[in-house]
Amino acid sequence: MEKRVEQVLSSWRFCLLSILIAGCAHSIQPMAQEMRLGSGDHSLDLRVGDSLRRYIVHVPKRYDGSRPVPIVVMFHGGGGTAKDAMTETGWTEKADQEGFLAAFPEGMSPDPSRPGHFRKNPQTWNDASKRFLSEKMQVDDGAFTRELIDDLKARFNVDAKRVRESEGIRGCFLHH
Repeated sequence: MEKRVEQVLSSWRFCLLSILIAGCAHSIQPMAQEMRLGSGDHSLDLRVGDSLRRYIVHVPKRYDGSRPVPIVVMFHGGGGTAKDAMTETGWTEKADQEGFLAAFPEGMSPDPSRPGHFRKNPQTWNDASKRFLSEKMQVDDGAFTRELIDDLKARFNVDAKRVRESEGIRGCFLHH
C-alpha cells in the first residue's frame, strides 16, 4: 500500500511540475515575441523613473538579426517630435541603405497627457539651462537615452561599439 501511495504522489508531482513548466514557458513566449520586431517603424514606450517615455525605432529592411548593427539616435529640435525628426531628416532611408537602427526619442511637453505640438504643447529636452519646462519638471533625459539604448540592445543584435547620436537644435546637449 505504501508503495502505491508513493507512486501516486510521484505521478502527481510529475504532473504539477509539467504544468508549472508549461505555464512558465507559455508566459515567457509572448514576452519574447513582443521583443522581436521586424523591419519598419515601431513606436515603443519605456518607464524612466516616474515618467512614461516614448521613442520610435526604424529597423532597416535587410535586418535579420544575424549580424550586429549600429544605432543612430536622432534627437528632434525644441518643439519638434520624434515623427517629425524621422520624416524630415532622411535617417530612415539612410538606415535602410547602410543597415543600422535609427531611433527617434520624444522630448517632454508641458502636458504629457496631450500629443506634442510645436506651438500648443512643445516638446523640449532637459539641457540644464532651466529655460524650459523639462528642466523645471526635473526630467532626466540622460537616463532616458541610456534606457532607450539598453532597450534596443535587448531587442536587437546591436554593435555596442557603434552607437551614435545626432540632433536637431536643442537636442545636441545629450552627447556632451
